[in-house]
Amino acid sequence: MQRARKKKRSFQHIMEDDSYSLIKKYIPKDWVIREFNKPDYGIDIVIELFDRINSDYSETLGEFLFVQVKSIEEVKIKKEKIYSTKNVAKIRWEEDKSEFMEIDVLKFPIDTNSIYSFQTLGASICVLLFVVDIENDEVYFICINDYIDKYLMPKNPD
Repeated sequence: MQRARKKKRSFQHIMEDDSYSLIKKYIPKDWVIREFNKPDYGIDIVIELFDRINSDYSETLGEFLFVQVKSIEEVKIKKEKIYSTKNVAKIRWEEDKSEFMEIDVLKFPIDTNSIYSFQTLGASICVLLFVVDIENDEVYFICINDYIDKYLMPKNPD
C-alpha cells in the first residue's frame, strides 16, 4: 500500500512567480500584466499598455504585448561577431565579412515547435520573449517576430 503524500510545489513554479514579479518591477507601473491561457501554449502573459494622463489616472492605449516568459537561474553572456547584411526583405541573406560589431549575446535555446507557433501568428501580433535571470535580477527580451522574419528565416530557411 502506497503512503499518501502532500501536494508539492515545484521549483519551476517558484521561478515562474519570481519572474513575473521581476517583470512587474521593470515595466511602467501603469501597465497591466495578465497571466494568459492556462495551460500554457506559448504565450504566458499579456501586458496591456496604458498612458499616464495625470497623477489621478492612466488611459489604455489599446495595445497589448504577448510574452513568452522563460526563467533561468543564471544567464550566460557570450561575445559574438555580428556582420553587416543587406535588407533581407528585399534580397537574400548576405553577410559583409569585411565589417562587424562584437556584441554581448545571451544564448538561449528555444524549440522549433514554439518558433513555428509564433510564426503562424503573423506580424499582426507582437510576441516578445522575456528571459528572466533570477540570480542577477535581470530581464532580457527580444521580439520573436523580428527574430524569425529578419534573422532566422533569411539566414536558414530550412
